[in-house]
Amino acid sequence: MRNFIGNYVGPRLKINQKNIWFRQTKFEKKLDTKLKVKKWKKYIPSYNPNEFDIKHYSLTQIITNMYRAEIDHEIMFILSYVPLVFSIFFDDFIIFLLTSFIVSLIDLALIVVQRYNRNRLIKVSSKIANRKH
Repeated sequence: MRNFIGNYVGPRLKINQKNIWFRQTKFEKKLDTKLKVKKWKKYIPSYNPNEFDIKHYSLTQIITNMYRAEIDHEIMFILSYVPLVFSIFFDDFIIFLLTSFIVSLIDLALIVVQRYNRNRLIKVSSKIANRKH
C-alpha cells in the first residue's frame, strides 16, 4: 500500500501549492514550537533522501517534492485505519486498533516534519527571489 501510494499515486497528483490546505497557520507555528520539531526532525528517516537533496534538485523542485510527500503521508494516515475492517475476521480489534494508531502517529510525525521544513524552504526561496529582483 505504501509503495503504491508513494511511487504511483503521489507522483501523479496535480497539486495546487496555493491551496489553503498547505498554508501554515499561527496555531501550527505554535504547535511546532511546543513539539520542538526543530530538535527531533533530524531523526526522522526519509524513504528517498535524494528527493530532498539540493545537489540533485532545485529548491523549487524540493518544495514540490515536499508537497507530494505530505499528501502521500496524509493518504497513508487515513489508510492506516483500513486494517480495522479485518479485525472483524480475526476477533482482535484492540491489536488492529493499536497497530493502526501507532502507524498513523508515524505518518503524522512525517507530515509535521514536511510542513515544518517546507515552510522554512518557502521563506528561503522567496528571499532568494527577492534578491534577484
